[in-house]
Parts: sequence; structure tokens; C-alpha cells
Amino acid sequence: MPILPATGYKPPVFLRNRHLHSAYPVFFRKVDYPQVARERFTLSDGDFIDLDITTANNNKAVLLIHGFEGNAQSVYMLAMGKAYLKRGFDVIAMNLRGCSGEPNKLFRAYHSGATDDLHEVVQHIVKKEYQQLVLTAFSLGANILLKYLGEQQTNLSPKIKAAVAISAPCDLDKAEIALSPVYAYWFLKSLIPKTKEKMKRFPDNILGNKIPRIKSIREFDDFYTAPVHGYEDVDDYYLKCSSIYFLEKIKLPTLLLTAQDDPFLSLESIPFEIAKSHDFLYLMSPFKGGHVAFAKLGSDNEYWGEQRAVEFVSQYIEDSTQ
Repeated sequence: MPILPATGYKPPVFLRNRHLHSAYPVFFRKVDYPQVARERFTLSDGDFIDLDITTANNNKAVLLIHGFEGNAQSVYMLAMGKAYLKRGFDVIAMNLRGCSGEPNKLFRAYHSGATDDLHEVVQHIVKKEYQQLVLTAFSLGANILLKYLGEQQTNLSPKIKAAVAISAPCDLDKAEIALSPVYAYWFLKSLIPKTKEKMKRFPDNILGNKIPRIKSIREFDDFYTAPVHGYEDVDDYYLKCSSIYFLEKIKLPTLLLTAQDDPFLSLESIPFEIAKSHDFLYLMSPFKGGHVAFAKLGSDNEYWGEQRAVEFVSQYIEDSTQ
């Protein structure tokens, strides 16, 4: 019955509001992070993924995957990377297609179920000299990760020891309904210009050359994400890409860390019932925590979520290689 107690977490008093809590790290958190080396990995379809790597020549590594409209330099990625570095991991931060500061080569982009890209990156990393690998992802990236683990089941490399998914929108339909127009507007401010730029670069694309008036993520997914990536419509996309339908198949020790007050999700989408009888999926769901936040004040500048992530995966790392 792997529902882990989360009673030990309480946010700072001034961050009890879930919206303020979610926004605080984005605008006010600073992370001093070491220099990274960028590796461009070519995908099988000719497109590319940029990997930002921080190495101390460790024999174990973590692959980090960011969330919706984020990148490897998002503050939560840097903070988590620093927590892993501190504990003797090399850090490989994956920029999803088109998120590394340079447009990707194809009309397609990343999306919530793009496990094909993740699989190619994982296969690339396991060929490196690392003896052990763990996977950690946030928000949209966490949904991709959970779906991937369910698809792969026992086919993962034995080098991969554990995974952590933070603030995952396991049910995409419920998550979109819960997303307020304010957050939708925030995302659309970057999604619409990127899509317009793509349509100019690819004038023969399947969508034409005009974008209709779009006011929600559901409308954007119905116009662009679903048809461009081979889904019938937005409902088909949400159904086939929601990780909640893949959770029961996961065979790797996996921590799902999700706050019950997450303003990007609905409480109904947190898989309490699935976790109760799961042998590999461990759910930790504090009452407070916001979205990809879990702020904790202290001199080490580590947040509660980062501490729980590295604590969880460390149980599955062999001591002889630390």
C-alpha cells in the first residue's frame, strides 16, 4: 500500500495560498548552478533534442525532464539538478523539442505523450558509461515519464533504478478543465507566437496559414497538438496520452509527488486508488505544495520536493557505486 505519509510538510506561512505558492519560485527563487555543456542529440526523424549536461565524472546520473513551456534552465530544473549533484550524480537535463532556445527542424513539437522522444534519449544515455541512472520529471514532463514507464514495463535497461514524477497531470482532460484562464493565457502567450512562426517556416503544413482565435489550452490542443501529432481530435489526444491509463503497468520504483492544492490539477486526477494497490508506484500527496513548488526556507536553499526526490531514488542506488 505505497501511499507515503506527507504530514511532515508545511509551506511557509506567507505561501499558504496555492497560486502564490506556485508563482513564488518562478519569480523569486535564485539557484547558483554550475556551468553546463550542451550536447545536440539527433533523433531518428532528423530533428534534434538538446541535452544540458553537468558532470563531475560520477558513475551514476539523473535525467531531468521539464514541464509545459519550460526548458533545462527553468529554476525547478536547476534546483533539482543541484540537489542531485550534491549527492554524487551527474545531471543530464533534457530540453523537449523546440524548447532549448532554437526552433526544432520539423513542424511537429513536443506534447504530453511524446514518449518516442524520451525513449530515444534514454537509449542514448544508457549507452554512456554510467552504471546507474534515475529519471526525474516535472508537470507535463512527468506525465510523459509516467506514460513511458507504463509502456516499457519490464523492457527498461537494468541501469535504470528509479523514477520521480512531480506535479504530473495524470488525467489531461481533468487537468485542462481545472486550469484557470489566467494560467492558460500565460501559456498561450508563448505557444501562439511559436505556432505562427512554425506556420511561416512550413507553408505547406496541414493546418494552413491562419490561427483561429484560441482562448484555452483545449482549443490549442484541438487546433494544433492533436492533428499535427496524429490524433483524431483533442479528446483522442487526451485519452491516449494521459498517464493515468498507464500507471498500473509501471514496474519500476516510482515516486509520484503531487500537492492536493495544485492549481494546475484537479484533486480527482490524483491516483490515490491506483497507488493503494500498486507494487511500484509510491504516492506522496501533501495537502499544500502548489504546482512544482513545495517551498522550504533554509540556508541550503533546497526545497522539500527536491529532498524527497533524491531521498527516494537513493534507496535504489547500490552503495558500491556511490
